[in-house]
Amino acid sequence: MLNKPRLIEQLEIFGLANKEARAFIACLELGTAKMTDIARQADLKRPTTYLVIEDLEKKNLISRIQKGKIDYYKAVAPQTLLEVELEKTHMIKELIPSLCDISEQRDKANITLFEGKEQLSRVHELLFRSKDLFSLVYLDEYWKLFGEEHNRHLYEILKRHGGLSHLLLPKTKKIIEYIERKYRNGMQEIRFLPSDFKTENRVSIAFNESLVVFISYGSITATVIEDKDILAFQKQMWQHLWNQSVPYEA
Repeated sequence: MLNKPRLIEQLEIFGLANKEARAFIACLELGTAKMTDIARQADLKRPTTYLVIEDLEKKNLISRIQKGKIDYYKAVAPQTLLEVELEKTHMIKELIPSLCDISEQRDKANITLFEGKEQLSRVHELLFRSKDLFSLVYLDEYWKLFGEEHNRHLYEILKRHGGLSHLLLPKTKKIIEYIERKYRNGMQEIRFLPSDFKTENRVSIAFNESLVVFISYGSITATVIEDKDILAFQKQMWQHLWNQSVPYEA
């Protein structure tokens, strides 16, 4: 006995819409048929049937036969469904290398080197367009290169974005003078690095929601990295150091 609901369900898995499956089965049952007969057999409204049959024609599953002024429609042999599926499989196989290339490009780290004072300024502006900016920065070196006017400009950007700067800093009298500028008030959270924290190279590190940036004010360069794994690792390292550092009290 014909299990039509089951056939419709299987044709939907194949890729046909419910109404397309019903119309296709109706055409198989009727052989060559007029639109009105197909609509009745498939239990579809006639205007809907016109649209459904048109879609099936585009999928090469229904052929149109004109007799006089009347159009008749006939379903292709069921074996054609297998040919269509094999053609789809072949197309997908050809697509896979290109799709894999896209996926690999997405997963690769995007690394950009910026050189010179002007480009370094652009990197700072990019970082300060953040809700949260995390930095381990040698502020004295930054200040020597850019000065107060540039720093004020950056904090205006941060303010427009409703951001907060979380700073890890070496504790010196000069740096304390820098961080007590009034325009920075309410937009910074500061801790001082442990006294035994020493590095051979004074490289500042900053990151926000999407970027990790390594800055050398001595050579006036910045390396910007966009990579989720590197960002996650940097967050862990920064948090560990933050927990060991001394809160600043104004």
